[in-house]
Amino acid sequence: MPELTIILVEDDADLRESLLDCLHASGRNAYGAGSAREFYRLLATQEADIAVVDLNLPDEDGFSLIRFLREERPQTGIVLLSGHATVSNRIEGLRTGADVFLAKPVAYDEFDAAIQSVSRRLATLAGSDKGGQGAGSWVFDQKGLRLIAYDGQMVFLTNQEARLLSILADADEKIVPHDTLLSRLGYSLDDAGKRCLSAVLVRLRSKVKDTTGLTMPIQALRGQGYLARGLRGK
Repeated sequence: MPELTIILVEDDADLRESLLDCLHASGRNAYGAGSAREFYRLLATQEADIAVVDLNLPDEDGFSLIRFLREERPQTGIVLLSGHATVSNRIEGLRTGADVFLAKPVAYDEFDAAIQSVSRRLATLAGSDKGGQGAGSWVFDQKGLRLIAYDGQMVFLTNQEARLLSILADADEKIVPHDTLLSRLGYSLDDAGKRCLSAVLVRLRSKVKDTTGLTMPIQALRGQGYLARGLRGK
C-alpha cells in the first residue's frame, strides 16, 4: 500500500506540533490543522487516508467532523482524541465512526500503535476492495443514462442523477459551488434544497457501491461545493 497521508486536527498548538513531530519521526506524511475550518481547507487540496480528530474543537465538535468524513470520505481511517474520556464520549465516538478513541494526555507509544492499527485496517481494505477512486477514469454516458466505472461495470441513472453527473463532468475536475449545483438542478437555495441534493447524492453513492463495489469519485468540500475526480462525459 502506498504511503499514507495523515491530517491531525488539534487546536492545542503545543500538542499538535508534538504529535506531528511523532508522526514525522516515524517517517509518516502528516499535516496539522488547528480547527475544523482549517481541516476542510486542507481537504480541498490534500487527500487524508487517516484523520486524527480532537473532540473539542473551537468551531465544530469532533463528532460532527467524523460524521462528515463517514458520509463523504467513508474510506478514511479515524482516530478520535479527547481530554474528556467518559464512557458516553467513547461510545458516541465509536458509534459515530471513529476507529480508535484515545484519552488525552496520550502517550506517544499508544498514539503510534493506534496509527499502526488503523493503517493495517486500511491496507486490508485496499487488498480486499474491488477497486477505489484512483484506478482510472469513470465515464458518464448522457445518452444512455449510465455511469461506466473504470473497470467497465455500468450503473443506470435516473434523470436527476444524470443531470448531477453532467454538471460535475463538465466542470473538468474543478469545484462546482453548492449554489450553482442547486440552481442548475432546480432546487431552492435554502436548507430544503440542500437536503434534496444530499438525498440524491446519498442514493447515488449507495447505488454505485451496491452495483459495482466501488466508491463513486465525487467529493463534498465543506463550505465550497462538490468535486468529481476522474469523471468524463461521453
